[in-house]
Amino acid sequence: MIDLTRNKGLFKIEIMESDKRTLHLIQYLKDSYSELRKVDWPSRQETIRQSLIVIGASAIVAVFLGTMDYIFATLLKKIL
Repeated sequence: MIDLTRNKGLFKIEIMESDKRTLHLIQYLKDSYSELRKVDWPSRQETIRQSLIVIGASAIVAVFLGTMDYIFATLLKKIL
């Protein structure tokens, strides 16, 4: 809530604390939007290529970890 009271011919503006937080949030969102417009986004082709690299690397790591898990599980069963 904004309170306008007359003080010696001038208006005194008092902004409640909740309004200050709202104004800060609005300013933050405006600044964030402004920064997002400055970002140099990758092309569709680059995004697809990089996504495939991540998926491939994840699959390789999954196979490696699965193989290691199987080997260690088999060894432990033979030992115990």
